[in-house]
Order: sequence, then structure tokens, then C-alpha cells
Amino acid sequence: MIVTKHPQGWNITFHKAHALLAFKIGMKIKESIWPNLSYRLDGLSAITDHDDSQADWHKSDNLTDAGAPLDYRQAGQMKIKEVKKMIENCLHKSAFMTL
Repeated sequence: MIVTKHPQGWNITFHKAHALLAFKIGMKIKESIWPNLSYRLDGLSAITDHDDSQADWHKSDNLTDAGAPLDYRQAGQMKIKEVKKMIENCLHKSAFMTL
């Protein structure tokens, strides 16, 4: 999740909710940057789905030691079992996501 502080607490954008934001950012990438335009849609799809294989935030540790929502930029180490599961899920969707 993306967490930003504000005077009343936090603005929280959950993993699945920021897919559209990620896609909009991906759409701003100039076509000239793509090494091969035939892969552009695959790349945009991977950008949109990049967090679909993340663990359910309700079932994982998403709070700091102080009890605040944990921003993805503060995340700790992932267990190798979780990483393997994420890679396995990505393999079924897209080589771009797997990379």
C-alpha cells in the first residue's frame, strides 16, 4: 500500500486500488522509450497488474512497530516462500511481471 501522512492521520492507497494510477503513469511513457513497440501492451498490462500477486494485506504484517500503516517503501524482508509464490503466480500471467 502507499501511505502518506496528513494532519488527520494517513492517506492510504491499497495495492489493488493503485493499479489505475500505475497504468496512467505507464501510458505517459513515450513510445520511443519502448525497445520494441510490439511489447508495449504487455508492458502496460504488467504495470497495471504489478501488485496482484502480493499477499493479502489483512494476512500480512502491514503495520510499523508503532502501529502506523506500513508504506511499501518501508517494507521489511520477504520470506523466500512468499517470493517463490509471487513468482509462480506471475509466470501464469506475464513474462514482464515475472521479470
